[in-house]
Amino acid sequence: MKPSCVSCHNNHPDSPKKDWKVGDVRGVLEITQPLDRIIKTTNAGLRDTFLTLAGLSVLGIIGLTLVISKLRQTSKELEKRVIERTAELATEKEKSESLLLNILPEQIAQRLKQGHHQIADGFAEVTILFADIVGFTQLSEKVLPEDLVMLLNKIFSEFDKLSDRHGLEKIKTIGDAYMVASGLPIPRSDHAEAAAEMALDMQQEISKFNLQHNFELCIRIGINTGPVVAGVIGTKKYIYDLWGDAVNTASRMESHGIPGTIQVSTKTYDLLHNRYIFQERGAIAVKGKGEMKTYLLIGRK
Repeated sequence: MKPSCVSCHNNHPDSPKKDWKVGDVRGVLEITQPLDRIIKTTNAGLRDTFLTLAGLSVLGIIGLTLVISKLRQTSKELEKRVIERTAELATEKEKSESLLLNILPEQIAQRLKQGHHQIADGFAEVTILFADIVGFTQLSEKVLPEDLVMLLNKIFSEFDKLSDRHGLEKIKTIGDAYMVASGLPIPRSDHAEAAAEMALDMQQEISKFNLQHNFELCIRIGINTGPVVAGVIGTKKYIYDLWGDAVNTASRMESHGIPGTIQVSTKTYDLLHNRYIFQERGAIAVKGKGEMKTYLLIGRK
């Protein structure tokens, strides 16, 4: 130690002793600042840093939790909307299919949904029934339009039930006329019998209607059997319709019939006379057909 340093070392507050002499070599090392203070400062700094990092971590976790919670909530809301929308689409699809089945046979509707755009089928033998409510035109002049439609709807709704019961296919209504066919779109061997049963039941329904509403309506029915072509026409408002001479003849059986009776052609009579009671009407002049022999269906044997 130099002479100039002895006094400084002896008077230094952190010096471990006060009797330093010239020549001592440990003075510089022992006067250095103790490590405890450095360690304490370092630990304090590390602790503050740790607390800061811990606080940031907690905030990060809280933020991440909030984000995840929001994402889960959003996901649930989206899932709920998807379920609701799917249910709505299913309901709309069901309504659409129901409406389609109201105007087309189920088998034909299925073919349309499968992409068949041209539907036309030939049937070797079916039975067609036309019915017209006699006196309905005169009735329309006496009642309000709403009441007229309500009455007609009641009658035709009962006819629809009969059509379902006997397995006939309703083709269409034209004013107060009603048309059904038996033996299509699924062929059946008893098509003529089914049409005869429906015709007799339709007469009973008109009688019930008259009793309930104090009317005097009667129904005129014509039936014919033969080959037809059936198919779908239209692009917006579909209709399943029939074409062929057998259809025209069935229409003539109705229009040339007697109010309150069921007039059938010879072809239909040949299929039914063993099970039903008929009255021969004889030959009548039929528009566009000339003279034709016809029969009146009276009842079941």
